[in-house]
Amino acid sequence: MIRHFTFQELTRTDTGLENAPKTWEQVENLQRLATFLDCVRDELGAPIHVNSGFRSKAVNEAVKGSKTSAHMNGRAADIRAKDLEKLKSCLIKNMGTIDQLILYKNFVHVGLAKEGRSPRRQIIQK
Repeated sequence: MIRHFTFQELTRTDTGLENAPKTWEQVENLQRLATFLDCVRDELGAPIHVNSGFRSKAVNEAVKGSKTSAHMNGRAADIRAKDLEKLKSCLIKNMGTIDQLILYKNFVHVGLAKEGRSPRRQIIQK
């Protein structure tokens, strides 16, 4: 059961463009992402804010996202918390399930591997 994150929160965009998942795979990936973020939120013991979750192709292009962005498949979110360093530490402790972690100054990108694939456990500092 997902307790801390909503579908609307994970699909919100400020671009004004359509941003709804079109496939069951995208919806299932969003559920898996929300479940993962729930666990991180519980471990962190503090709220996590989602800057960007799912992105349609049009939204991804509008925000100049990577052409292969996991956001478009519902497997990534850009997140932040009041204590960003504690959030980063919590995520690094959970690298066994993270495909890609990109550490930015004001937020963190967390991406999950495709279902059934082993995560790359890649950490990038920006």
